[in-house]
Amino acid sequence: MHSVCSVLPFGSLNRKALQVQRYRRMAAAAVAAIVFSLTALAAPMAVADAPTGAACEAGKGVTVVVDYSVDGSKIDARCAAVASGTVAEAFTAAGFQFDDPSFVTVVDGVAAADFGAEGWWQLLAATTDGSAAGAPGTEWVASPNGLSDAPVSTGQHYLLRGSPSFDCWDLTAVSDKCPAPTPLATITALNTTDGTAAPGAATAGGMSWPLVVGIVAAVVLIGVAVGIVLWRRRGASA
Repeated sequence: MHSVCSVLPFGSLNRKALQVQRYRRMAAAAVAAIVFSLTALAAPMAVADAPTGAACEAGKGVTVVVDYSVDGSKIDARCAAVASGTVAEAFTAAGFQFDDPSFVTVVDGVAAADFGAEGWWQLLAATTDGSAAGAPGTEWVASPNGLSDAPVSTGQHYLLRGSPSFDCWDLTAVSDKCPAPTPLATITALNTTDGTAAPGAATAGGMSWPLVVGIVAAVVLIGVAVGIVLWRRRGASA
C-alpha cells in the first residue's frame, strides 16, 4: 500500500515566502513614514525669516507690528480692531503684551537687553512726523511720544522694533549696527484682515508637508493590509 502525498513545488513555497517578506517591508516603511510625519507635526515651527501675520484691510483698524530682532528677521504684524485710544492700547488689542507703556523694556517676554547693552524698544509710525496726530506717510518715522501717544486712527501703521543702541534713533543713519527697519510697503503687502481673526494668525497657503506625508503613508498602509488579506484568502482557497 502506497500513500500518496500532495506536495507543493518548492518554487511555489519560495515565491510565497518572498511575497510575505515584500509585504512586511512595505508595511514597515509605511509605519515609519507615519511616525516621521507625526513627529514633524509635533515639532515646534521654526521662526520665519520673513514678516508674518496680517495687516489691516483698508479702512478697518490699525496695523501694529513688532520686530523681535534687530535686523527685521522676526516680525509679527497684526490688525487691531480699534479706531481711537493710545498706541499702547492698539498693540494690546492685537494681543501683544509689554511691561510698561511709558517705557517698554519687555515685549512678549523679549527683553530690550537681548539686543545689546544699550538695547531698547523703538516705536515707529507711518505718519509724516511720527506722531499719532500726524498726516499719513509712506515710510516709517521715529515716534517722539512713544506708546502713550494718542489718538490712533483707522488706517494707521505702527512698528515697535528692537534696537541695539539709542544711536539708532535716527533712521537715516543706517549701518551694520543700526539697520533700516522693514519697509512699510513690505508690511502693507501682507495678507490683510479686518481684525476679527485671532491676533497674529497668518493664513496658510496649503497643507503642511508633514500632514501630506502622513496621509499618503496611511493610504499605502491600508493598501498593503488589504493586499495581505486578499493574498491570504487566495492562498486558503487554493
